[in-house]
Amino acid sequence: MNKSVLLLQMMDILQKNPGLRIEQIAEKLGRSPRTIYRYLDALSQELHVPIYCRQGRYYIAERPVPRKLDLTFNELLAVKLAMNSGPVSRYAAFAGHIESAWKKIETAVTGDDLKAVQKAVKRHAVYTPVPSGTDVPPETTNLLADAVEHNKRLSLVYRSQRSGETKRLTIDPYALVFRKHNWYMVCYSQQHRRIIQLKVARIMEAEATGETFEMPRDFSVDSFYAKSWEVWVGDVEQLVRIKFSPKVANLIRETKRHPTQQLEDTPDGGVIFSATVSGITEIGFWVLSWGSEAEVLQPAELRESIAETARRMAEIYSSSPPPPAEPAPGELE
Repeated sequence: MNKSVLLLQMMDILQKNPGLRIEQIAEKLGRSPRTIYRYLDALSQELHVPIYCRQGRYYIAERPVPRKLDLTFNELLAVKLAMNSGPVSRYAAFAGHIESAWKKIETAVTGDDLKAVQKAVKRHAVYTPVPSGTDVPPETTNLLADAVEHNKRLSLVYRSQRSGETKRLTIDPYALVFRKHNWYMVCYSQQHRRIIQLKVARIMEAEATGETFEMPRDFSVDSFYAKSWEVWVGDVEQLVRIKFSPKVANLIRETKRHPTQQLEDTPDGGVIFSATVSGITEIGFWVLSWGSEAEVLQPAELRESIAETARRMAEIYSSSPPPPAEPAPGELE
């Protein structure tokens, strides 16, 4: 018998027999008094059942009985898969809440669908990789989540990606966002005097200033990232046109990579991809990933950047790589 079933049985026993002592509950459940103490704590702390003790006897405070959840198998599976996804389950501010939320679902759902979901979830996956080395201390993630929820101004020590140096920032945190393998804080920076994004893994220290802020009514996460290619948000929007060869054209056609994208077939079976993006650095990385199957038509700045990268790569690969170092005397090969 699993823990969830025992907790439900304990609730039922206390509701039907208020005022039982620990030994009496243990006898009815066939468990030791020590186990009963632990399960009473679980009912109170994890499932928030209002249990109280008076003169050694245990009661459940009167309150409306929670309604059973009438969820279908597919609804339960969707919730479980969402809870298991890497970005949410590995983010310290949410991990504990995910576990307690699922326990509440287990106590409120009837039928055999829960057992079926536990089996089915092993054959379904939402694979959103979260690279190792990006973990942030729980106290920091909890502070960030609380600041976003309650509009609390923060003082941060942040490590710059370009210079590697740290700097002190005062921010108004607007939103926590997961994009391309990492969590980001979208915020107003008093030092930059504009809305920026900070990679959460680069926040070295964080503390509340004791001040609050007013959230701009016209701000939305969707609008902030509307024209970005993936993560980076540039200052200038540019139309990018890329010609793809017939060899990879179907791969381009079958996926919508940007909300502004347009596709135009070419006579040779290829396709021209067009999109208006904010900043061209990230889309440049994407173009390079296609090698010689992609050609930038515009803007000229991006075309020249790709050409220069190709020239440097040609120089690197024009000569043979150096031979591997000989093992030192006595060193195992």
